[in-house]
Amino acid sequence: MPRPHWGMLFFASALTACATASDPLGNPSPGSLAIEPEKSSYTWSEASADGIRGTIRNTSDRILYSRIGDAFLISVDQDPLLIANLSDGAVERQIGSDTWARVPTASSIEGVRFVVLRPGQTYHFIGQLSGTPQDGMYRVAISYRTSINDEEPSRSFTDHSPAFAVR
Repeated sequence: MPRPHWGMLFFASALTACATASDPLGNPSPGSLAIEPEKSSYTWSEASADGIRGTIRNTSDRILYSRIGDAFLISVDQDPLLIANLSDGAVERQIGSDTWARVPTASSIEGVRFVVLRPGQTYHFIGQLSGTPQDGMYRVAISYRTSINDEEPSRSFTDHSPAFAVR
């Protein structure tokens, strides 16, 4: 039986190591955004007038992008961020034991734009509920991606806040 060539063994070992190593592009894993509502309970009046408020913190070591900026403000660096219809932010209502549905939120008249979520930075968010009042458990969902450049590979994720009550 022929003996294996040491170079081939090294190459096979390197391939195995690469397959199990972290993403070479430095892509974050789900859970890179820590989303914290300001309160554990809101009245419908608060949630629709003042809005659900809280913070978003990028806990990864990479810049992330999300379409939750106010298009009226031209900068990619914004605070506060908008949870609005047609954005990457959503307020979801629990409709089953582990089923959630997006609920209507206010729309941004100027539209929404991509913003940068810098590593280690904390941002504030506002999301005003609209539509028919419904009591229940809610959460905030934020979708984000690793690139907005079409030439670069990008991955998308969605992270969620802890649940809170709306009454």
